[in-house]
Amino acid sequence: MIAWIIANAATILIGTLLLIFIVFTIGYTVRKAKKGQCIGCAGCNVNDCGNNDYIIPCSSLSSNKKRQK
Repeated sequence: MIAWIIANAATILIGTLLLIFIVFTIGYTVRKAKKGQCIGCAGCNVNDCGNNDYIIPCSSLSSNKKRQK
C-alpha cells in the first residue's frame, strides 16, 4: 500500500491541488451570485448585465429578490 502511494505521489498531489482549485472557484462563484453580481463579467454589479455573452446571467442566480419589488 505504501509503495503504491509513493509510486503515485505526483498524481495524488496534482489531483488534490486541482480539487482545491475547483472548490475555491465554486465558492467564489457562489459568493458572487449571492451578492447579486454577474458571473463571468468584469465589474458588473447589476441584476441584468444586458449582454447575452454570459454563461450564467445575474438574474438567474440573484438572491436579492427584495430589491426587485
